[in-house]
Amino acid sequence: MPSTIDSKQFKKYLPGSARIWIALALILVPGVYVILIGTAVLAAAAGAALCYFLYMTFFSGKSLFFRYGHGSILLFSAGFGVCGGVFAVLRAVFMTFRSIKRFEPGCLFELQQEPKLEAYIKEICTEMNVKPPDSVLFHAMDDFFVTSGKLETFNGRTKGRVLSISYPLLGVISKKELRAILVHEFAHLKGWDTIYTTSVLPVYIGTGEALDKMVETFDNQLAASRGLYRLGTLASYVPMLIPKLALRFYLLIFRLIDMKVHRMRELRADAFACALCGTGTVRRALERVYQYGPAFHAFQNSFVLGGIDAGKANANFYGYFRESADDVVEQLGEALEESNKGKGSLLDSHPILDKRLASLPEFPDSGSEDSKAMELIEATEQYDRFLTRFHIRELDRYRVFHGTL
Repeated sequence: MPSTIDSKQFKKYLPGSARIWIALALILVPGVYVILIGTAVLAAAAGAALCYFLYMTFFSGKSLFFRYGHGSILLFSAGFGVCGGVFAVLRAVFMTFRSIKRFEPGCLFELQQEPKLEAYIKEICTEMNVKPPDSVLFHAMDDFFVTSGKLETFNGRTKGRVLSISYPLLGVISKKELRAILVHEFAHLKGWDTIYTTSVLPVYIGTGEALDKMVETFDNQLAASRGLYRLGTLASYVPMLIPKLALRFYLLIFRLIDMKVHRMRELRADAFACALCGTGTVRRALERVYQYGPAFHAFQNSFVLGGIDAGKANANFYGYFRESADDVVEQLGEALEESNKGKGSLLDSHPILDKRLASLPEFPDSGSEDSKAMELIEATEQYDRFLTRFHIRELDRYRVFHGTL
């Protein structure tokens, strides 16, 4: 087995159409700005036409409507609404350029605080010829991922290359399975995968946020207006319909292509993991993640609905899950198996388990000795307490909001 892995070795594990889909996604990036600027121009033109229509209707004839000032109110509120809509579109253009900052529930920590895990991660990075992450996060949910950009967490902010390790799943997988998962994640930092992650995903996510802000701007204007002002705001929404629908349709096409490329990226990363860890290990790791991830969600739901011991959960939610995980998987039974079969959806970011297992290339496993991944963590009790405190707080908020308390 080579000392380092070259991403060019794994082109054969991508379908022949991969380059076409990636090219389409890259073409859509400048298209986003064309659509956004075009919608701003279109909204301004339609808004001007609306204001002209209102002016000709209420002002030119010196009608009673104008005489009592109602026409002025309607015209002013419609014009104000259109200006707000155009501003929202221009703001959307700006948002797609800015660095994405998102929140992830978890605990940031200095890798030096966990020397065993640090050595484990750096060994994998050396073998794959990738730069180690700038920050590491113990995620409160079942999420393993790598990302670049700004990130807010339970205990601080970070930026740069971030590795997220699922803390609840860390307690149910082995070291070899963890290695396979980390190799898979670091594969997203090699070759064209990196270009896609840095060039396409930020634009897609930023455009989605832009659409939300456009809708929010109009909703706020509508909520703050009364009487004829409200009627004018509603009238101003008419010229915003076309830009909104155009952007929503464009985002749907963008999302379909993005999800297609995302599934291809997952299969390519699986091939990396097979080469370094062996196909059998990757198979077991995938099965674990697809089983125990839903099990953790089911465990959370049981807590919210009062189906588990609240005292034990409040004392150590993650320790309680480690004790109960196998029982939860067994309870899910056939429902869990059925969810991992079939064709999946065009909007799925990951292939279903059956598809991923069938696509794994054959590589021999290395070594037979294995142990629990949790043995790499020295301050387990500290992380248990910290994540339990914050996660229980979030679950309690959910229960209050949905009226389950």
